[in-house]
Amino acid sequence: MLITNNIQDEKATNCWTEEKAQIDTKIKHIFCAKIKHIIFSTLTLNIYTKILSCMSTKDMWTRLEETYETKKALLKNNLAQQECLYTWNLSMF
Repeated sequence: MLITNNIQDEKATNCWTEEKAQIDTKIKHIFCAKIKHIIFSTLTLNIYTKILSCMSTKDMWTRLEETYETKKALLKNNLAQQECLYTWNLSMF
């Protein structure tokens, strides 16, 4: 009888962990959908089209980082050029 109870207990435990895993998966999907919605709703149309094809929130975030890091580097470069032009124009006087 004890062996039967152990088998039944093991089946009940396995069933419970499978149910818990399914619930965790559903919660994860809901959470990811909410994150996607937040990201999509805060972007301009130009950036939105760049990340629209991403399947996961991780891919979306990576593409956003790449996009904004490129913009940041371009802005720094442009700022440095403007500073050089400004100091060059000042030295002309």
